[in-house]
Amino acid sequence: MVIHSDESNKSLITPRVATFFAVYPDPLGLTARGCYFVIADKAPVHGFSDKVALHIKGDETLWLQPTLAGHLVTSIRFHRGRHKLDPVETYDTELMEIIQAVSSDSFPEFEQSSSMKNDHGHEDQRTAHELFMAYTIVEMTTQLVVPQDGGFSACEFNHDAMGPALTRCIDGLIRVVNAYRFTEHISIQAPARERIGPTIVGATRPADPALGGWDAPAHSIINTFATSGWPMLRGKEEYPSTSEKMLAWLQLDSIDYPVVAIAHLQAELDTAFGHQGNFRAAVMFAHSASEVLLDTALMAMLFEEGQTPAEAASMYDAPLKTRLLTKYHDRLGGVWSATGDNAVSTWINNLLKLRHRVAHTGYMPSWTEANTAREAHYSLGTHLRDRLAARVKTYPLAAGMLLTAKGFERRGLHTKATTEALGLANSNRMDDFISWRRDVLSN
Repeated sequence: MVIHSDESNKSLITPRVATFFAVYPDPLGLTARGCYFVIADKAPVHGFSDKVALHIKGDETLWLQPTLAGHLVTSIRFHRGRHKLDPVETYDTELMEIIQAVSSDSFPEFEQSSSMKNDHGHEDQRTAHELFMAYTIVEMTTQLVVPQDGGFSACEFNHDAMGPALTRCIDGLIRVVNAYRFTEHISIQAPARERIGPTIVGATRPADPALGGWDAPAHSIINTFATSGWPMLRGKEEYPSTSEKMLAWLQLDSIDYPVVAIAHLQAELDTAFGHQGNFRAAVMFAHSASEVLLDTALMAMLFEEGQTPAEAASMYDAPLKTRLLTKYHDRLGGVWSATGDNAVSTWINNLLKLRHRVAHTGYMPSWTEANTAREAHYSLGTHLRDRLAARVKTYPLAAGMLLTAKGFERRGLHTKATTEALGLANSNRMDDFISWRRDVLSN
C-alpha cells in the first residue's frame, strides 16, 4: 500500500494497472511465448512500488523492471488465435450462395486445382492452417494514473483515467507495430486506432498481484474510430436517381471534367483520415485537393478572360501560396490575406505549413492536426465558391462548374445568372475549356 495525498483529501491508494485486449487486424509473427515490449515515457510517476506486474498468464507473471517503476510505461504483448475456418473457405461459401441463386444449377462444376506444394513436392499444410487461419490478439498494459504536478500519480479506478490509459496503450501499440514492419520490411497496412478493435475489452487490477486480483466488472469498449470499417451495407439503397447520377458521373470522368480530379482527391483525403488513420496521407491529400481546386478555378477564370494557353501557363510559375495571395482577390473580391482570422490565413497556418513539415521532414501529424488541416481545406473551398457565386456574372463558367446546382441552392441563389452559369458548365463552352486546359497543362 502507498499513501497518496493532496491539498483536499488524504486517502489510502492501492496502485493499479489497466489492461486492454483487442483484435489486431493483421496476423503478426510476434506471438512467441513471453515476448513483450515496454515503452517508457519521460513523465515521472508517483505512488508505485517496484512491484508492477505487466502481464499475468496462469502462474506466469511478467514484471516491470524496477528501474522503470518511477516512469509512465506501456507494455505490449501479442497472442495468436486460430479461426475455426480458413477465411478463403468462408468467402467461397458466401460467394457460391449468390452464384447458385443467380445461375441455379446451370453454373459449371469447378476444375479441381492442384494442392499447394512446397519446394519438396509435399502439400504445405503450414500455409493453410498456420498462416491463413491465424489472427492476433494484442494485450496492452499501463499504470492507472491521473496527472499531478507535472507528472502522474497512482489513483483508484475511475472512468476518467481509463480513456487516457487506452489512448496511451494504442499509441504504444502503433509504435511497436511500426518498429516490426519497418525492421522486417513487412508489407502491411499502417497501424492506426481506426484499425484496432472495434471492440476492446478493458479491466484493472492491483499493480502487485499479492494485493488482489482483477477488479469487477470488466469493460467492453466500442472503438468508435474503427466502426467505419465494420462490414455493413455502404451507401443508400438504390433509388431511380442513383443510376442516373452514376451514369452522369461516368460521363464526366470520360471527358476529363476538371471537378472529377478534385472529388477523387477529397475522397482519398476522407478515407485516409476517417478509415485508415493515415494522418500523413490525409494532410498531403488535403493540400493536393486544395491546389487542384484553386488552380482549376483560376484556370477557368483565365479562360473566360480570353487568355491564351501560354499566357495562362505563365501564371503557374509562382508558388501556390503566392498565387493564392495575388491572383484571386482582384478577380473575386473578399479577403485573401495571410494575416487575420479568415479562411486563407487559416489554410496557410493549419494546412500549408503542416504539409511542408510532413513532406520535408517526415513529420507524423496528430489526429487534431490532421483534422484541423482537413477542415482548413474544406473551409477554403467554401470561401472560394462563395466568392465565385458573388461574381457569377463575371465568371459564369467557373461558378457553374465548381458550385453546381446544389451549391447555388445551399446559398439560396436562384437567378437568371445562376441558371446561365449551370447551362455553360454543361455546354460546348465546357468542351472548349477542357481542350484549352489540356493545352495549358502541356505548356
